[in-house]
Amino acid sequence: MAAGILAFSSCGKEESDEPTIKVPDEQAAGSQVDAPGVRIIDVKTNGFTANWKKVTDALNYEYSLDGGEVLTTTDTNIVFTGLETETEHVFEILANPRTESGRLQSNSVSVTVVTSEIAALDMPDVVLGTVSTNITVASWGVVPEAAGYEWTLGDETGTTEKTYITFAGLIADREYTLKVRSLTSDETSRTNSEWTEVTFTPTNDGSEKMYFSNFTATSDGISFNVYANSGQYYWYDIIPMIEYGKYTSEEEYITAVKENITTKVNALISSGKDSETAYASVLKSGSANIVEGVYQSLSYSVALFQMDLAGNIVGDVTRVEIKTPSDLDTDGPEYASEGDWFEQTMMLGVNTSYPPTTYVAFRRTGTGVVAINYSLYTTSNFYKQFGTNLDEEALGKIKDAIISGSTASDSQLEKVNGTGYNAGYTNRTPGTSYTLAALATNTAGEQILAINSVTTRTTTAENNWITYALKSTTASSYIIRMNLADGIDIVSGKFFNGNYDDVYNTYSRAQYRDLFLTQGTDLTDAQIQELNANGYIDITVSGLDSGTGYIAGFAATNSTGDTTTKNSGKITTK
Repeated sequence: MAAGILAFSSCGKEESDEPTIKVPDEQAAGSQVDAPGVRIIDVKTNGFTANWKKVTDALNYEYSLDGGEVLTTTDTNIVFTGLETETEHVFEILANPRTESGRLQSNSVSVTVVTSEIAALDMPDVVLGTVSTNITVASWGVVPEAAGYEWTLGDETGTTEKTYITFAGLIADREYTLKVRSLTSDETSRTNSEWTEVTFTPTNDGSEKMYFSNFTATSDGISFNVYANSGQYYWYDIIPMIEYGKYTSEEEYITAVKENITTKVNALISSGKDSETAYASVLKSGSANIVEGVYQSLSYSVALFQMDLAGNIVGDVTRVEIKTPSDLDTDGPEYASEGDWFEQTMMLGVNTSYPPTTYVAFRRTGTGVVAINYSLYTTSNFYKQFGTNLDEEALGKIKDAIISGSTASDSQLEKVNGTGYNAGYTNRTPGTSYTLAALATNTAGEQILAINSVTTRTTTAENNWITYALKSTTASSYIIRMNLADGIDIVSGKFFNGNYDDVYNTYSRAQYRDLFLTQGTDLTDAQIQELNANGYIDITVSGLDSGTGYIAGFAATNSTGDTTTKNSGKITTK
């Protein structure tokens, strides 16, 4: 069963032990050496990589591309670059024998490869907010892989890395056409998107209303855009729904927020600032992208207060509720075809060597698995290539695509069929969703397609509202402290203790949540009361074997129905 802090083996593209082509009497003098078992990996818009397993008794390999110059190499990996997009190429190779082997040159092997298409970035989905001569705001969601955005309005043009544009001083009752497109950072892999066009006519209503939108919640952050003129002031408030729920009415909540602002302003007045300057220092002004670090698996209230420099609320208070996902949640696809002889799960890294910001991990287990082909995509590229509807046609395209992807080696398959195989990909992009598609084949020729996704975090800071601290260990016991974040109260909880190796060899970290919730022991009412009152409880686990590794797991549900889980690392008794 798998471990708390997983010791994944790092990998980017993995090497494959693709079987080579066999001929009769392969070791006999005078027989041909094996032909290289070529597979094509990393097909790009401008090139590809040819890879093969080292051939027994081979001195070197002769190869050519498109019938051109014959070259010689002793490597088993060749990278071709500088090719044109969407063009067909023929790679040909053979193995030359070592003289002392007395064997003959192999047959030649040829493989046809088509370089990838250069796909355009997604068009930004432009939405108009307030439209007036005072302020007109256009906004859109983040376009994956876009380096920025270009816009035109009449004779004006510009670029921005933000996901909104504001205009002021437009002429009332005149029709305007705004065009926005996504800009690529790498023209060899993606092109700029087509233009998105929106037409609007501003009115002269004197409106000075501001608003916010484009809410995004990740496991470690909430972000949104505020649209306002430089002379407009506001205050935003982000609090857990648990805290918001303690107010008996919205009026009581607004009063509490104003009192908080007044306290900050009075402190500045006491230091010598006049009231208006103090309010200008405390409040925010102008359009901005707001990003706040938060706890994962927790519901939040986000409110926007438009205010003047006398401390008055101007207009309506805008408030939304949003829940952050856990590290185990993702907005990517999840799919597995029928069958119980193969399973794949994805998760994030959990330590400094494999950080959750840049490392995506996977675990595979199976019985009788003889081959696994797989490919990793950003989820946005996965959807672009196969669509969001995983129907029969899309699944067929996915299978065809990953056949030419990476291939599990014999040693990896042995682990898959044994205690399980853990690995991952380094150097991923923070705050990005990734999708891993794997096609497994068993001894009966049956296949299972598994598709899993995970989203990398934007920070490595601890952001679980349940944490732990190991207090002590003996030969037969340990004491562990369960901590609860300030401002959070729970209504139920569980504690799990298991043999570290058993957990590590049976479960992936993605499965820990269900493990702790289904096999954990309920916390007592007294423990829950103590946890809510003091912010921690100490749990003693006894009757253990000496010199043995264990893993502790925690699960908790708060009063608004949010549930989180947390696991320890390896705890070894003395």
